[in-house]
Amino acid sequence: MKKLIKYDFSRYSVLELFALVLRVIKNILNNPDFVNVQAEIAPLQLAANDMKDADSDALNTGPQQTELIANKRAILNTLFVQMAEDCETECAGDRVKALGSGFDVSKATS
Repeated sequence: MKKLIKYDFSRYSVLELFALVLRVIKNILNNPDFVNVQAEIAPLQLAANDMKDADSDALNTGPQQTELIANKRAILNTLFVQMAEDCETECAGDRVKALGSGFDVSKATS
């Protein structure tokens, strides 16, 4: 089965990724289609906040802060990919459910 949810989060800037995480959390929270995924929200929100805070602090510091941002982003990416995979499982190929997750979804094919 072809994956519906797009998993490539590397193309997003820090702020774009943070916005996407917030959109996904908003869509999944209390959504009956993703009950089994809701436990992943708190750690994901924490990781997103950590990454955004590190990025904000980077305006005043140098290479060490850049490395910290990369590490925070890697943690967030791992959690976000896991959530995307779990949402994909919950969707079971249902495009409407996938769109309801808040993740970017691949184009429909005919």
